[in-house]
Amino acid sequence: MTLFLLIYLQIHPTSTPNLSTIPPHLHHLTRQALGTPYQWGGPAWKPGSNLGVDCSSLGQGFILAATGKTIPRTTRKMLKDAIPFPGFHNLQPLDVILFQMKEGRHCVIWLGGAKSLALHAPSPGKTVCLISLQKGSPQQRYWQPKIIGIYRP
Repeated sequence: MTLFLLIYLQIHPTSTPNLSTIPPHLHHLTRQALGTPYQWGGPAWKPGSNLGVDCSSLGQGFILAATGKTIPRTTRKMLKDAIPFPGFHNLQPLDVILFQMKEGRHCVIWLGGAKSLALHAPSPGKTVCLISLQKGSPQQRYWQPKIIGIYRP
C-alpha cells in the first residue's frame, strides 16, 4: 500500500511542471534537478550533474546552488538544528522539511507556490520529482503526520 501511495503521489518528472508560482530564481535550478536518479548516499547535487542523489544530498546541493549556504549532509545532523513545524502557511522557500518514516528519516525541499510544491528524491529506482503538499490533498494528509521538524538554511 505504501509503495502504491508513493507512486501515486509522485508528479512524473518528465512532465512539464508549472513552476510559475514558486520564486522565479528557483525555476531553473528546479528544472535541472528534476529527473536526477536516486542513489542512497550519493554526492551533493550539482546543477548539470546526473550523478545519483538521496534526499539529503539533494537538499545539500540544491541549497548551496540556490543560496551559497552549506547545510548538513544528513537528516540526522539537520534535525539537531531543526525548528518545530510552523504549519505549511509559515514555511519559507528552501526550508527543508524533515520526516520520520518507518524506514528512517527523510526530507524534501519546500518550494511553495500555489500548489505547495516540494522537491523530492523518493527512493531507489525513481528520480527527483515534485510533490504537491496542498492543504487537504492526499499527499498533505500522508506526509504531514510524519513531519518531525524544519531545517531553515
